[in-house]
Amino acid sequence: MGPLRSLALANFSTKMARLDATMESSNGNTHVATLQKWREAGKEAEFLVEMTRGAGEVKPRTALEVAQFLAKGSPTMSSICREILAARIIDTLDPEKYKQHQKLIIGEATPANAYWIMATIRALQIDARILHAGLSNKAKAESTCTRCVTEL
Repeated sequence: MGPLRSLALANFSTKMARLDATMESSNGNTHVATLQKWREAGKEAEFLVEMTRGAGEVKPRTALEVAQFLAKGSPTMSSICREILAARIIDTLDPEKYKQHQKLIIGEATPANAYWIMATIRALQIDARILHAGLSNKAKAESTCTRCVTEL
């Protein structure tokens, strides 16, 4: 792994850096092909928690605790959570005011970080999707939650 990628992961979240180090120590990685396999296997927030939980750290029991665990140590995730509240993403649909559910586009250049963002937001039961050129139309259209946050 290149030094700039390592820096991008560590800058995003201490736990993301821990995940990458864990994967590398087992001859794995957090590159796009691996993330795609995780996505296809349905590995999201709970998987990330298990991969990054340190010795003695209590396992989160609720969706909120999972999201808090994944957001802790990540200034980026803290900022995204504030943006979700500010953009009123979780408000009940008001057809007269918005005509549709509110959406928020989050740009992230590092695929592993984007995957982390998606998993954390989905843990809160807010729909999040990673959109990039390599995805099939079916993958772009997948939705498992009721609210939408679009993530690049």
